[in-house]
Amino acid sequence: MKRGSRVRLVAGLVLAFAAVLATVVWGVAARLPMTTDPQTPTAPVVRGNLEVNLNLSGELQTEKSVTLVSPPAGVALRLLKVVETGAEVHAGDLVMEFDSADQEYTVELNRSQLLEAEQEIIKLRANAEVQAAQAATELLAARFNLRRAEMDALVPARFISGNESKTRALAVEENKRRLAELEAAVGSRQAVDRAALTSLEQRRNTARLTADRAQQIISQLEVRAPIDGSIVVRENRDGTNMFGPGMTLPEYRVGDTVLPGRIVVEIVDTSNVQIRARVSEQDRPSIATGNTARVQANGRGGEWLPAKVESVAGLATRPEGGTPVRRFDLTLRLTEPQRLLPGTTVRIVVSGRELKDVLHVPRQAVFERGGESIVYVREDGRFVAHPIKIVGRTEGRVAITGVSEGTETALLDPMATPKEATGAKGGVLD
Repeated sequence: MKRGSRVRLVAGLVLAFAAVLATVVWGVAARLPMTTDPQTPTAPVVRGNLEVNLNLSGELQTEKSVTLVSPPAGVALRLLKVVETGAEVHAGDLVMEFDSADQEYTVELNRSQLLEAEQEIIKLRANAEVQAAQAATELLAARFNLRRAEMDALVPARFISGNESKTRALAVEENKRRLAELEAAVGSRQAVDRAALTSLEQRRNTARLTADRAQQIISQLEVRAPIDGSIVVRENRDGTNMFGPGMTLPEYRVGDTVLPGRIVVEIVDTSNVQIRARVSEQDRPSIATGNTARVQANGRGGEWLPAKVESVAGLATRPEGGTPVRRFDLTLRLTEPQRLLPGTTVRIVVSGRELKDVLHVPRQAVFERGGESIVYVREDGRFVAHPIKIVGRTEGRVAITGVSEGTETALLDPMATPKEATGAKGGVLD
């Protein structure tokens, strides 16, 4: 083995030994008695019944909502009317209306072009019929002249002079050439007429489709509510090209220009809202489907609304925010119909099971060390760390086992420095 490899191996072993030693020293130190600070607040372990009420925060959500968008007109539309946020509407009520002036102009313009194209088609067909009749007459005369020249050329040469015979033969050739030219001209004229007719029909169809499309858009400029619910007007992002943190965009208002396909209004069904919240894995055993709860929504003047736990997720979500504590999704539903807007933040108090004849301490007296729950117990003027088992918890109390009734427990960490202890709130379960 090379000398460099041997040195690295020895250094690695020394670091590993130091890490193990530090862990052991920390574990032993956590259980060694600490000198009691007279200023350290304490609380006794008491016995009694403990009603496990969980305090959570959640958000109102709806199972059904409909978004209303501006018509696909291909151009920006001016908003003439829009119902304000929070207004209640019923199915069929007018929610928003757009200016139809541009589309009405498009309809009139294309209808005029449609009529013009139809008149030109009629004129072209009439001219084609006249030219076809004239061409038929010319063809008939050319065929007659050719037939007569052919009859004249059949006279025997002994009955006419040599020059006359040649003249009649040349007359036959000339009439054949004339007939061929007329037939080619008729075919060319018919092809030109068909092309001109096709172009006019295409222009007519384009004008008709454009007018019909504009008329269809006009019928969509009045947008009505498809369901009953509350109105939520969206932010107007059409007039802003730059966004920054903390910027608040105004809602769509009357007179704003809206691009086609923009979501302008959302109608939410407020008659059937549910509440979504999350509960920590420590509090998960204290809550079950069917538990009653109270809900306080922001903006309701402190009114408490009755609710019930509808479901509790069986699988925890991934830890967030750098904390190892996992959480479970919780769904509640109001027992009485209320008109509340989704997205509203609510305070939730869930009535859990009642723990009878249990030992409990303030929540600040319970700490986490090395993956286990402990309390610092006063013994002979010192604080000693005692492992405990948590049975249940409320907002301010924790039911435990592992210590005796009447035991004095520290509300601040005795191992913390004076500066840390002064700024600490006590307990690690918060």
